[in-house]
Amino acid sequence: MLGPVELERDDPRGWPWPVPVSFLVGRTPLQLADDLAAADAFVGNDSGATHLAAMLGVPTVAVFGPTDPEVWAPVGPHVRVVGGDMLSFPEVGAVAAALGA
Repeated sequence: MLGPVELERDDPRGWPWPVPVSFLVGRTPLQLADDLAAADAFVGNDSGATHLAAMLGVPTVAVFGPTDPEVWAPVGPHVRVVGGDMLSFPEVGAVAAALGA
């Protein structure tokens, strides 16, 4: 899900993703919940959308950088956490590997 800040700063739709991805733009919370419930998988940062995907049972990759996943990671049987070294975000390849696992 992309908001105004992502679109203004560095729109990730133009990044060279190693796997096919899709993005949601301009969705209300209820629309987002409907979209997530129908998703095959979700990749997101430490955010409400990531917790919502995990709560809905969607296979979720939660990407952490400077926040502590031991405290903030979403909970669920289909959640994988990548990163969390407090110094940097993980490489795209590590996220893609977690998604494929």
